[in-house]
This record gives sequence, C-alpha cells and structure tokens, in this order.
Amino acid sequence: MGKLNGLKRHALNAAILAGIILMTVSVVSSADMKLTVQVTEPFEVNGVVHPAGTLQVKTVRDYTPTQTINELWLAGDCLGYIIAHKAEAEVTYPVRTDTMFFTRSSKGHLVLAGYVLMTNDSSKLFRYQHQVKADGWNAGILEPEPVFIAGSLR
Repeated sequence: MGKLNGLKRHALNAAILAGIILMTVSVVSSADMKLTVQVTEPFEVNGVVHPAGTLQVKTVRDYTPTQTINELWLAGDCLGYIIAHKAEAEVTYPVRTDTMFFTRSSKGHLVLAGYVLMTNDSSKLFRYQHQVKADGWNAGILEPEPVFIAGSLR
C-alpha cells in the first residue's frame, strides 16, 4: 500500500471517527433491560458515596459472552458505565424477584455489588467490580450477609 495523500488521509480519519460516533450512539440506544430499586440509605459505586434514592441499572449491550455493559442512573442523573460479570452458577440466595444486592464497606456504607434477574425457573447473577483505590479492585463477591433490595424490571 502506498502512502495516502493528505486529503485521502483526512477523509479516512473522518470516516473512522464517524464510525466510532455511530457505534457509540448505537451502544447507548440499545438498552434492553432496566432494573429499578429504591435505595433507602447512601451507597457507594467505585468508592464514591451517593445519596439514597431511586437507582436504575440499564443494560447497554453485551461486552463479551460473560460480561455486559450497564449504565447506572440515580434520580435521573447518570452515574456512568460499569461492567457486570455474569456468574456461571445459579444463585442460591432466597430471591424470588429481580433484585439488586449490596455489600457493606469497611465504613458501613452500602456498596452496589450486582443484581439478580429471575427467568422462569432459574436466576442469573451479575457482579460488579469497583475501584476502591487507585491500585485496587473489589471483586464484588457476595458477603456472608448481602443486603438485597427487590426491584421492578421494565
């Protein structure tokens, strides 16, 4: 392949950028799951404490076969994106409805750990990893006594 002249290179870069912008728009607009819960006390996501309120998780798209990208919303404000890791095993906790679950931080705050979606006779567990400090991650493992908050799925 020969060198591209300036005009062709500019056109190629514009086409690539347009593709990235279109892909970003389609990612944001392809949400197919919304799980909403009412959190009654402050909670953490990636080390940031948020006030109590209506928390919504929206599926944006599958990232890999075992991961999905979610968008988090609190009282109408977007908190950002987070990757949910699909657990292989069925949930053994006694949940009968679509549910978000939290753990407790060392400071006593709720920490969003994931959610459970019910399908017919089984359930699917999705866990989050949170950045707890610049060089560390919390794997979102269920603690011995997680806090479950039932939600509504739309």
